Formats: sequence, structure tokens, C-alpha cells
Amino acid sequence: SRKMNGFLENSIIEIMKRYNYSEESGSVIARLFNLMVAKELRGFCHASASVLFVCLTELSLNPGLFIGEANIENKYFDHSWICLNGRIIDLAIALPLDYSDAVGPVILDCDLYTKGKTSVNYGKESGFEYDDITKNIMNLKFVEYMDNTPYSKNGLWEFVRIALNQNIDIDNFRTKYMNTKRSLLS
Repeated sequence: SRKMNGFLENSIIEIMKRYNYSEESGSVIARLFNLMVAKELRGFCHASASVLFVCLTELSLNPGLFIGEANIENKYFDHSWICLNGRIIDLAIALPLDYSDAVGPVILDCDLYTKGKTSVNYGKESGFEYDDITKNIMNLKFVEYMDNTPYSKNGLWEFVRIALNQNIDIDNFRTKYMNTKRSLLS
């Protein structure tokens, strides 16, 4: 609902400002999350982290893009997230493939629903191999991944455009981000 979206956006902005980030950075994160909710994009962690990485880089925030495992109550799963000055941003965690695992989106280590520290642990610990999707993403060039998504004819760049709320030159972005690498957190 519109009221809930406004509440979430204000909460995201409030947390970002608490750590001296701009209101704009909170609005960008909120726009992406609202889009994910509206399109019911479950299991969208690798994509949303990639989009957020580009958006936060465009805001000169120097984010880290991570891939590895996360766990909730000893249930491990392959996952991607953003790290900003040592704090996690993870929107997709609130929209899991398995409904029973839902926790709030994580904004700078804070669970947006509980307003406390997230219960999610980030980093590979289970000892199991990554699934085929995760292995494929690890081996794919970042720009190839951004270009080839079933969600939009402009790939994930369309999500970047919506989150930033501005037109972007996709060819310039492809060039700018062609050497981007995901960091493996283990």
C-alpha cells in the first residue's frame, strides 16, 4: 500500500541519515525496495545487490558487492548483499523464495521491521558447495549479468534507472562497470 511504502521509505531514509548518509541515498534504496515488492521479486538477491552497487557507486558511496552464504537460525543459503563502511544493506532478504524465512530488509545492519540488529549472519560457513545459479553468477562478468535478465529488455540497468530516478546512458554504464567484481565473503 502507498502508506506502507511511505513508512518504509521514511524508515530507510532515517537509518541512512543516522549514519550520515544523504536523504537521496535512502530514497534510492527505498525506490528499489518498493519496485521489488510491487513486482514480487522473490529470490532477487544477486540482482538487487548488483543494482544497489551501481546506484550507491553513482552516489559516490563506495559500496562493496558481496556474494557468499548467509544464514538465519542455522539455515544456510547462497546470497548476495552490499556492504557500506562495514555495514550490510540487503533488501532481498525480506523477499525470500521460502516465505517462512522472511525477515525485514537490512539497512546498515538494522532489520527494518524490528528496528533492531538483523538476525541474519553473512559469510560462508556451512561447508557446502554453492548452487549452480550462484556458481554461474560468480563466473559471469558483471556487465553480462546486468545486461541479461528476464525482467526487462534493458536488463538490470532499467532497475538502476528507476532507483536513481533518472535517465542513464547504458553504454556509458557498461564501460564504467566492466571491471566490477563481486567479493567472496567466506
